[in-house]
Amino acid sequence: MTEPKLAVIYARVSTHKQSKEANGLSSQIHNCQEFANRSGLQVVATFSDDISGKEIDRPGMTDMLNFLRAAPNGSCAVLVDDISRFSRNLFGHLLLRQKVEEVGGVLMSPSGQFGNDPHTKLSENMQAMVAEHMRVSNAIQTRNRQRAHVLQGHWLWGLPPGYKHAGEKNNKYIARDEPAASIMQQVLHDYADGILETQEEVRRALNTNPRFPKGRSGLIYKQRIRKLLENPLYAGYLQLPSWDIPLTKANHEPLISLETWQRIQDRLAGRAKVPVRKDVNEDFPLRGFVNCGGCDTPLRASWSKGRSKTYPYYVCQTKNCDHYGKSIKRADLEGEFETLLTRIAPSRPVLKITRKIFEKLWARRAMEFEERRKTLKANLSQINRELDALVERVLNASQQTLIDAYERKIADLEQRKCVQQDTLERYDAQNPTKSDNFEDAYRTALEFLSNPWILRNSNRIQDKKAVLKLAFASPLTYDRKEGYRTMSLSLPFKVLEEVSTPSITQNLKMVRAAGLEPARPYGQRILSPARLPIPPCPHPKENLIADSEADDSPFLHRDPWLSDFIA
Repeated sequence: MTEPKLAVIYARVSTHKQSKEANGLSSQIHNCQEFANRSGLQVVATFSDDISGKEIDRPGMTDMLNFLRAAPNGSCAVLVDDISRFSRNLFGHLLLRQKVEEVGGVLMSPSGQFGNDPHTKLSENMQAMVAEHMRVSNAIQTRNRQRAHVLQGHWLWGLPPGYKHAGEKNNKYIARDEPAASIMQQVLHDYADGILETQEEVRRALNTNPRFPKGRSGLIYKQRIRKLLENPLYAGYLQLPSWDIPLTKANHEPLISLETWQRIQDRLAGRAKVPVRKDVNEDFPLRGFVNCGGCDTPLRASWSKGRSKTYPYYVCQTKNCDHYGKSIKRADLEGEFETLLTRIAPSRPVLKITRKIFEKLWARRAMEFEERRKTLKANLSQINRELDALVERVLNASQQTLIDAYERKIADLEQRKCVQQDTLERYDAQNPTKSDNFEDAYRTALEFLSNPWILRNSNRIQDKKAVLKLAFASPLTYDRKEGYRTMSLSLPFKVLEEVSTPSITQNLKMVRAAGLEPARPYGQRILSPARLPIPPCPHPKENLIADSEADDSPFLHRDPWLSDFIA
């Protein structure tokens, strides 16, 4: 084999970031160039990789081997700055060295010797083993440092949509990335509350939102949806089972509570494979909620082609029904539905009465809040006792199957403990007895109760479907001739309907001296008008409004149904 006159340089760094930010590649190339000048070699090409030294298949290495195949045998040297730059894997080092020799290359380095005699081979192999040992040791040290950071609540890797890295180079933190954060927050709450019933509806809600980032393809695929819903980072927690890191509280701002995240996991475990209809979209928001008046099955909907354009229709497709195949114009069915929403909206005097009801319910909610808080503390103490008992059992167990079962139970209890702690912290931070909290909640409820069609006019299909669940207790029934039949309202609207019914307001008149019941037997006492708790009321509706503004409205005690509701 003749002495080589030409040379190629091979340089390698471990990551793409090192190749862009550091000078690792340039320093290696510079050292090899100086060595080539001292050895009388002419450098004809340079190859590089940004990949781990344990890998064998590297793009730069493959290009270099192809280049050497085209050169005369033994005419080209391969210069590497150090043996660790060639490979950090003993098996890979031997394999790549053999490939270089097969294509006629000669390995050379300014920091070591390559040769075929026994002493040189021993030294070379020992250096390769040391390089492999250093790689494994560095990986262990890096993992330990990263694990310590993760246990302190820092997430070190890629972030899901809604979060971004912010701050300086040495003081980075995770911050909200708007508008993706608000969009993802709403979607997570909608899925937890059942407004978005399936993962397909979650995917559709994200894909139809132009402000949500979708990547190069412009779409979010269903495989990614479950990963987003399972990610505890949205709840302000992190988890890394491969590193034995349980659910741990993170340092960034959560988008949802841990309790909401747990409800999402429960839904995923129970309804992960529920199919969704492709034709349920913004064009027909009432599809699936309005039943046929003839067979009481949900009406279907579709677009029908005309001579010049398409027309939207609702139709019954039950073959045994009298209305089978008879279409209903979308404008008629949805127009009457909007009229229906307008009718169930209570009048302003009735809305004044609702404040007294809300105040009583809010006071009860404050009492339940305190009881719930005490229950959470008791549950947390119980979980801690169970954890201590399980740890004691693990220490005394000798069979591996029992130890594994105890460890799984401990992991489950640790997650429950995190949920209880997070819920307790939120309960401590939120005091429902504050007047401003009541005003905010009452204002929101009043806005929907007085204008339920506000959500109906929203551009989001989720809001339109929410109106159906909030205003009505069961699906509506529509007859082609009669229109909508008697509806079953939800509890808030049912209360307001009972209050505003004329038959109830008429009962507010003065009770006659003889009473409404038949005459009592002789000897029983009859109350006189002066002893009655209700004063004379010549104008029931005016007194109704006045009573609603009083501190202790008698009206709330005149109707037994309302009294039971408040109690």
